[in-house]
Amino acid sequence: MMRRALAAAAPVTVAGVLQLVLGATSASAAVSVGMPTQQPSLLGGVLQLLAPRPAAAPVIAPAGSSSAHGLSLDILGSCVSCTSASAAPGHGSASATGLRLLGHDLAAGSADGHGSQGAALVSLPLNPLLDLALAGWSASADSGPAASSGDARSSLTDLGILSNIANVSLLTSSSHAGVAGASGAGGASSDGAVITLLGGALDLHLLHSGTDANGAAQTYLASVNGTTVGALSSSDPIPVSIPGVLDLALLQADAAAGNGGTGSAAIGSVSGLLGTPGTAAGLLGASSSDSGHAASGGGAPATAPATSGGSPSVLGVTSNPRLVPQTGSYIGAAGLGLVIAGTALAAASTARRRRRTAAA
Repeated sequence: MMRRALAAAAPVTVAGVLQLVLGATSASAAVSVGMPTQQPSLLGGVLQLLAPRPAAAPVIAPAGSSSAHGLSLDILGSCVSCTSASAAPGHGSASATGLRLLGHDLAAGSADGHGSQGAALVSLPLNPLLDLALAGWSASADSGPAASSGDARSSLTDLGILSNIANVSLLTSSSHAGVAGASGAGGASSDGAVITLLGGALDLHLLHSGTDANGAAQTYLASVNGTTVGALSSSDPIPVSIPGVLDLALLQADAAAGNGGTGSAAIGSVSGLLGTPGTAAGLLGASSSDSGHAASGGGAPATAPATSGGSPSVLGVTSNPRLVPQTGSYIGAAGLGLVIAGTALAAASTARRRRRTAAA
């Protein structure tokens, strides 16, 4: 009888011991995994690997450009005192037009790469008493591996009396562009009149528009020794409209930050002339743009979705902090129950055997 009891209890006890061993092994393996807090997501990990990485940001080469005009009559292909300049790494250029009529340049020139030049439609010979130039212009450019630039100036009239006693320039424009290192900028200005007396003791500017390297734009009616009158900065133009005839915009100043990266200013412009689309004429306008250097690279690398209490693997799969440990605990608890049941069964069989023997 004892043999039959042991034969019945032994398999149960052995099975319980195996369950305990298996449960302990599973639990220890779960602890070594790190026990994050959520169910694994293999599909999410695969989708993470298949997701397209952010495109590399393009490298933007530094550049600067600008243009200005005293009077522009686009509808007639004519221009008075018009300038432009541009600069890029290794190359600078500039052009100036003193006078253009019906598409024909009567006084104009340019500089490309290196050098400078200038002339005028009419000018007096150099003399100490009177200096006069009509439709004068100048252009210069410099190009180098580290820095490049372009400069241009034009004026309808330049008058000088006794050297620096008095100087008068009418309908002038100037443009500048430069690149140095990883930055580029441009600036331009135009004036209805610039008058200096006694070597600069009096400096008077009338009807000015300009943009600078910082993207700012400004127009003003007058400036006396740097003090402006009627200045407007980053403002909408004053509109004047004659339906079916023309649209006039006065005192416009658009900063680069709010105008697509291009700063512009003008005393006045005419558009919609007799129903014709586009700008027909402009008076004392200036514009400039610049671009800096954007760092190249692919941006921040994509990572697997974060899960509370655990770190994602390459596939974005995290172990459940409860699933694996509880699985081992359940196996171990079942094994312990089988051991107890087997021992109890063996003890019960032995006790029954003893009672029978005593009764006999």
